[in-house]
Amino acid sequence: MWYDGGEEMSYVNRRYSVVPYDDKWPRMYAAEAGMVRAALEDEIIEMEHIGSTAVPGLASKPALDILIIVKNLKKIDSYNFSLKSIGYDALGEWAVPNSRFFNKDRIDKDGGEERLVNLHVFPEEHLKTLEMVDVRDYLIAHRHEAKKYEDLKKNLFTRHPNNYLSYREGKEEYLAELAKRASRWKDATQGPRHFPHI
Repeated sequence: MWYDGGEEMSYVNRRYSVVPYDDKWPRMYAAEAGMVRAALEDEIIEMEHIGSTAVPGLASKPALDILIIVKNLKKIDSYNFSLKSIGYDALGEWAVPNSRFFNKDRIDKDGGEERLVNLHVFPEEHLKTLEMVDVRDYLIAHRHEAKKYEDLKKNLFTRHPNNYLSYREGKEEYLAELAKRASRWKDATQGPRHFPHI
């Protein structure tokens, strides 16, 4: 999977939507990144806006995905309270080994959860970080691929408007192949890459 984190049990009350690209998303990322940087102090090496909201013109769920590369992953657990103070829940090593995942949700009047931000935290030289950035850059550079992905998301939302798990599962095969294409493209256009400067 490209950037999504989580397990089935987290989707029971999840509200979601797929909306047109919003040019406020980069500014929202910048504001959120500033708060996260302040909370994590000097632990951050790199921070990147990833996921569909980082691809201009691409329809998306209106939830930011933020990739964070840190000096010491285990030390990040000691910042759980600091991140909680700005709205994040700590889910630990949630879906990807050797990582940490935090989310910020909003609860609606009916008790449903709407995701606002996902924080994907990794140590230096974790291969998942390259995948996340490669796919973002590939979609930006290949508008036909971004349109294909957008059409898939819209179709899945139409079919499963109240079942986020089915929506996610419907994307898995496509995203796995997309990640492979993105990696081959990045290797061909940039050659070998080095950590942590993606």
